[in-house]
Amino acid sequence: MKSLIDASGIALALPRPPRRIVSLIPSITETLCHLGLADALVGVTVYCVEPRAVVRSKTRIGGEKDPDLDKIRALAPDLVVANIEENVREHIETLRAWSIPVWVTYPRTVAEGIQLIADLGAVTDTQARAAEMLREIEPLYERVRSACARRLPVAAFYPIWRGPYMTINGDTYIHDMLRVCGARNIFAVTL
Repeated sequence: MKSLIDASGIALALPRPPRRIVSLIPSITETLCHLGLADALVGVTVYCVEPRAVVRSKTRIGGEKDPDLDKIRALAPDLVVANIEENVREHIETLRAWSIPVWVTYPRTVAEGIQLIADLGAVTDTQARAAEMLREIEPLYERVRSACARRLPVAAFYPIWRGPYMTINGDTYIHDMLRVCGARNIFAVTL
């Protein structure tokens, strides 16, 4: 397998396609299942709830910010998939220090999220299934983007937390999803 560079700038060269995968991100868990890798998933977070029929039989390794690293190590994964925003850098470094391959993601736009499917296909040797998914998703993305570009954007507030209330800025995936779908994030200014 050729060496690929992940979002943290680290090259990942797997000697063979991964057969034991731990997913530290719920959306990645779903994507891996769509790529046909449900049987390869050995560990998921407590927040990975879909697809229910798959995740209910997987080992729960804790949350994104507080995974049980020893439990992950005991699963003997040949790939862990993580995210720059959702996971803690020190945890990723610990796993790598234990010689566990970690693929770090960080899509901040819808286009990058779509590209992530191709990247995961390359990392897991499921390029054919990834290409099938992209043949369906890419035209849909273009149709939505094109249709919304012809209309005035609708002002939107996207709350992500309360107590205190929190929202998103202009440098996030959610912001770009709103933009693509014809909304204007009223808190888009980045400080």
